[in-house]
Order: sequence, then structure tokens, then C-alpha cells
Amino acid sequence: MRILLVICIAVAGAGGFYDPLTIGSEWLINGYKTVVSPLQGRNMCNFWPTCSQFMKQAIHTYGLFPGSIIGAERLMRCHTISWSYYDKYYFGISHNRLQDPLENHLVWQLPSAEPENLTVIAIEPEHVPASQKTQPAPISNLGFANHLYTTEDYPRAATEYLRVSFTDTNQAVRTYAGLMAGESFLKAGKYEHARTAFHKLATPASIDIARFGIARAWFAQGRYKRTRMVLDSIDDHKLAYQRHALTGWTLFKEQQFAQASSLFKPDSTDSLLSALAMLDGRDLPTRNRLAGSLLSAIVPGAGQLYAGRAGDGAYSFLTVAGTGLLTYWFAAHPDKDNTRIKLSVSGTLTALFYIANIYGANIAARDYNRFHKRKYLARAEQILHRLKLEPDYMP
Repeated sequence: MRILLVICIAVAGAGGFYDPLTIGSEWLINGYKTVVSPLQGRNMCNFWPTCSQFMKQAIHTYGLFPGSIIGAERLMRCHTISWSYYDKYYFGISHNRLQDPLENHLVWQLPSAEPENLTVIAIEPEHVPASQKTQPAPISNLGFANHLYTTEDYPRAATEYLRVSFTDTNQAVRTYAGLMAGESFLKAGKYEHARTAFHKLATPASIDIARFGIARAWFAQGRYKRTRMVLDSIDDHKLAYQRHALTGWTLFKEQQFAQASSLFKPDSTDSLLSALAMLDGRDLPTRNRLAGSLLSAIVPGAGQLYAGRAGDGAYSFLTVAGTGLLTYWFAAHPDKDNTRIKLSVSGTLTALFYIANIYGANIAARDYNRFHKRKYLARAEQILHRLKLEPDYMP
């Protein structure tokens, strides 16, 4: 029954956003939602927004002809197999349906909805002996602040470290407390406060270690170019390892795998750095978007299959083949369609779904590449999280 959604554009042309055909199609979609959709059941559609809402939004935003193609492509993706693509191509659940916003299916721009890639600022490095791990300084005035820090009460620890940094008479203690305040803000996710603490409370002797803290704060916010700019200003050779690793991490985050791996030369003494040097992207699976489109132009659904989406490929083939056979039947039996209206409608639907199938193959190849780049980045980050990036603040 959902095929009724596209009958409204059976005679579609490239009209304006508010031409009579566009307005009429929106009325028909509203009628479908009011009359037909309730008869199919509340959970017929697998996506949110639903296919009717998606189609209406696409037509209203991009005009009748482009919006109809985008909407028709959505109809061919709406099947139960879609749920197997969760966390690969669809992210999030709304109203017990897969989140699938319109902006994720535009060939001229990248998707805006991606899984959140949370950055862990401080973790327990696996290959660093306990004796080498940073511990709060054993200074009596810092006892309570250190206790809050070790119990991971970072917001209160930051406040206590700030108090010590402004009241203690010992310069070394004040400097250490200021840096630890920045570190506590960093772990608490208050990145602007962390940058302010590192910037305002650093001394000339601790300026480089403070800059590294500022760089980590920018990194946590996804500002990777800004991170590298700050890292480039650090001269302290004691931070060379951390600076080098974080620079490479920013490049991995930007999916510049070859450039990132070039920073980590094979080193027999450090297996982690050697493993990072191997992640240059040469073994990254990719699909050519033009090839996918051409395959679906030859055999409907073949491009989706090429991009690893067999379910979408099967439904695309069945939709195009089904409407095509219906068109052929009406053409072969003119006595069954004296007015030729049925032939015109079925032929237009066949052309619409055929074009949408090619459009969908291009999107599928793009999503395939993005998915495998995320997996490749995850491989690199599994290693990077094991490096010791937190500096030693002890005086």
C-alpha cells in the first residue's frame, strides 16, 4: 500500500518547491497518513521519521522531482532486514524505529548523524608499570585534593586544587596544584575550564606541560587542527613521546591514515608504535561510488549488493522488476487499459524507482566506505588508548 505515496508524482517534472504538483503531492501524502497508514498498523514503517514524513520533507525541501527520488529510495530500504544495519548505517532509535533523517541520504553532502566517538582523556595504560604511573604528589596541603582526585571526584578535586594553588606559600606546590586543577577539569569534561586553568596557572618552567594539557582539551572537543597547532609550540623533549602520539591520534581521527601511520616508524622496542605504523589504510576496504551506481543501472540492486547491503539490493530489484513487469503487462494488453492511464502510471513508477535505485547504490557505497573507516579508526584507537599520554605533573 505504501506505493500510493509515489502515485502523486507519477507525472512529476522538475517543478519548483511550491508548484501545484508539489502542493498536491503533499496533500496526497497527508491523506495517506490519515486514511491508509492507520489500516496498516502503527509499526508498519521501520524508520523515524516514517516513510510518509520522509517523503513529504524531501519534496518540501528539495522540490518534487529530487524529493520524489530521495523518498522512493527510502521506500526500497524500508524492510525488516534494515534492522541488521543498525550501528553500521543507522544510528539511534526513536519511537521504537531506526533513526534515519533526510540529511543522511543526500549524495551532495556527508551525513550529519554519526555515532558519538567519545574520547577517553585519561585511561590506565596497559603497558606502563605501576611504578611509572602518575600519582598525586604526597604533600600534606594537598591531602584532601589528592583524595578527591584518586576517588575520581574530579569536579570537587579541581576546586580544591584551585584553592591550594591560590593559598599555598610554596611555589612548587602552587604550580603542581594549578596543573592538577587543569587535569581534574579535563577528566570532568569541563574543557574550557581546563584550558583556562592550564593557561592561567602555569609558570615559565611548566609552560610546555600546560600547553600539552591545553592540546588534550582541544583534542577532547574534536578540534584536531587546533590540537596540532598547540602541540607544535611545545619544545620540552620530555614530552616528545606524548606529543608525537597525540599528533598521530589527531590524524587518525581525521581518517588520514597514511599520514598518521608515517609518524610511527616500525620499532622493535615498542610493539604498539610498530602496530600503528602498519595502519596506513592500504588494507582498508573501499567501494567505488560510480561503480556502484553503474552496477545498479545495469541490474537494479546490484550496486547495493556490491556495497554489502544484500537486503536493500533484493528489495530494490524486486521493486523495479515488479513495477517493470506491471508496465510490460499493461503495454502488452492494451485492451485492459483503454485509457492508457495505468500504463502511464506504472511506467512512471518504474522509471522513478529505477532512478532511485541508482541513487541509493551511490549512497550505499558512500556509507560502506564511512563504516569501514570508522572500524579502521577503532583499530588504531584500541592501540592509542594503551599509550601513556598523561604527563607527570609531580615537581
